[in-house]
Amino acid sequence: MTTQIKPKYRINLLMAIAMLAVAAGFWLLQVVLSLTGVGEVVSEILGFIQIGLFFFWFLFLGINFFGKNSLQKVGVTLGLDVAELIPFINDVPFIIVQILWLIYITRKEDKEKVVEQAAAAEKAAAEQRAREIQYYAARVPARAQRYAIAREEELE
Repeated sequence: MTTQIKPKYRINLLMAIAMLAVAAGFWLLQVVLSLTGVGEVVSEILGFIQIGLFFFWFLFLGINFFGKNSLQKVGVTLGLDVAELIPFINDVPFIIVQILWLIYITRKEDKEKVVEQAAAAEKAAAEQRAREIQYYAARVPARAQRYAIAREEELE
């Protein structure tokens, strides 16, 4: 009997929407600042701020960049962060793509964790059933033997 366990996501839907809204806000602000002459420098500073903000936000949510799927997480993060810091290229919404990808990877990890836990629970239940069967199988012959001895004594 298998029951469907719903995964507990580290990034729920509301948090994902909030992260994407903040990323879109940063991107729009960078685009507007890029249109001004001084804005390109301020836009770069803003890029560093957003990188730090999202790094700590993911850290706060318990998402480890150097655990499972670390190559994907670090590769996407570093690649898109570097692209975000290049003048005039930072007008492309790389931060939104990065956040979407990290949310996807994290939710995939959470689903895999539930599957692993369900498999471990099934294995533990099967081992328990096997121990119970062995226990009763060992007791039945002893009982039968005692019964046979008792029957022999009655017959004598």
